[in-house]
Amino acid sequence: MSTRQKKILILICVLALTLPLYAQEAENPPNNHSTDIEAQAALPDQPEDMENSFWEFVDKKAYAAAVDEKEEKKILREEWKKLLGVDIFYPYFKAKEVEGWVSDKASLEFFKIRGRPKFQNNQIKYIFKVKF
Repeated sequence: MSTRQKKILILICVLALTLPLYAQEAENPPNNHSTDIEAQAALPDQPEDMENSFWEFVDKKAYAAAVDEKEEKKILREEWKKLLGVDIFYPYFKAKEVEGWVSDKASLEFFKIRGRPKFQNNQIKYIFKVKF
């Protein structure tokens, strides 16, 4: 395609897109100014400047109450319990409680090195720490 054909094609597309706009204006000729004001007054409570109201909505500051992470977990657990009637998190928290109890009982200390078991990927690993 030559550049002349491309220019003609673009001109045809632009005309095809803009002609319906001119046709709408011709179908609805403007009335006198007083009837336009009356027509606007008859519309139900529209903001005067729609663009301005959008930016006012966007610029509003969001408010979120500060909730402690542990408190949030407790609230979620209670909500699930209310919804299902059963505390589905009970086995998980009981297992964590038992894991903590076993870690305390199985901890080692020799010289100034303290070892504590850590449960990962179905394995038990001893983690040793030294305080200087």
